[in-house]
Amino acid sequence: MTEDTLLSIRKKGVQCTDAERRPYVTIREKSGIIFTFKNKMKVRLCWNAADQEELTARDLDLCLFYRGEDGGTGGVFSSDYRERPEDLGRLDAFPYILHRGDETLSQKGGGATEEIWIGELSGIEKACICVVDYEAANAESASFFEEAGAYVDFQTKAGDYHHSNLRSEGEGCVYWVANLQKGPDGLIRLLRKRKVLTIVEA
Repeated sequence: MTEDTLLSIRKKGVQCTDAERRPYVTIREKSGIIFTFKNKMKVRLCWNAADQEELTARDLDLCLFYRGEDGGTGGVFSSDYRERPEDLGRLDAFPYILHRGDETLSQKGGGATEEIWIGELSGIEKACICVVDYEAANAESASFFEEAGAYVDFQTKAGDYHHSNLRSEGEGCVYWVANLQKGPDGLIRLLRKRKVLTIVEA
């Protein structure tokens, strides 16, 4: 960590009378840290549901998988996978993370979005944010996320923002976008991954 190239940028739009006390966004390129934050972040996946020539809509799913401080594992994702509403998570109790739901896509040429709201990482050691191409996973074929114009936005309550285009630099139907992990200072680190995996690798 001490060898990281560190860049600190004062946040725009933050009201503070003392310029030296204005909050900073910290980026460490070698470690892959995009920024650090205290709590509360929205993660949004956007993509083109279908091209005009396609007969069926693309079905991408935003997922978050975590390892708890007690060693247990779990996830927050669409309830359509296992038809269990509890898979969507909740904000008022553990894991303090909520998936906003997955609607069936049927319109051609339309845009689609999914969101996960993170209230806090209490009791969670590490979380992985992924996008799954559901149709490609079922067909055991590779996904081309770029063709869907897919991207993920991260935005915190404090005003941090990051935009990540999903570029298909490998064959697979799972895109590992980023990790969330608490640092020794108690702040949550958003860590860049940007890696395409097969179902077996994931």
